[in-house]
Amino acid sequence: KRAKTFSSSFTGATPTFRLPPPTPTITSFDSYEEETEQLKNAFMFYLNNSLSDATSLCANVFPSSSFSLGIDTPGDVATMKLSEMILNDLPSSDPRWSDGTLSDATRTGSTSLIIIYQLQDKLEAHTRFVQFLTDVELLDKLTCVTVRGRPMNTRYLLCEHAEKISASMILKRMHNRIIEDAVKTLLQLRPPLPHLRPGLTAQDIFYSQVDSIEDVFEHVLICQNNIAGSQDTPIERLEVVVGVASIIE
Repeated sequence: KRAKTFSSSFTGATPTFRLPPPTPTITSFDSYEEETEQLKNAFMFYLNNSLSDATSLCANVFPSSSFSLGIDTPGDVATMKLSEMILNDLPSSDPRWSDGTLSDATRTGSTSLIIIYQLQDKLEAHTRFVQFLTDVELLDKLTCVTVRGRPMNTRYLLCEHAEKISASMILKRMHNRIIEDAVKTLLQLRPPLPHLRPGLTAQDIFYSQVDSIEDVFEHVLICQNNIAGSQDTPIERLEVVVGVASIIE
């Protein structure tokens, strides 16, 4: 039986939305903050089984004519931002993110399961978000957004985000000494999150920021090279190389 899940703030019947810090890898669209807030409100209506209210709000804020620009429209940018927020949403019911209290699950060594369940919650929330876009008739209107300096089909970006959550779950299940070292190195290079508490581990922090999950792979390779030049036995070094190859695949 599945242990208690510290679910995403998007998956409850009456969700409470917590904004994560912005992601620097995607162009900032400060002028669309209001549209993003309205799309968030519509999604909240949808999660509370008010499809008519959600549809009406989206129709008012994102009329078909607003997509005529073909790239970086208010609807596309708001969709991109809200999808990012789901990926980086902090576990709203995990007490370690609020007061630093170590839960019973943490004390009994089941933190790994907690993280997997939190990632599953994000995948569920993102799936519901895409279904929401479909049901309020926004998905087919989406055009393109600027990502990593280039136009990208917004629907493709939604697929990429879902793939990142799935990749995070696979990486968590493969988590080993090399990944742990790479994660700790990466976190030292990032600015600290504003919600950190003493009871959180490096894995908690890393896997909460799914949108930038790919950043770890460079450090995985660096850690592999460091181990390959270490005093470990040839068999141990070979095992490391094989393990890293499996991770990159």
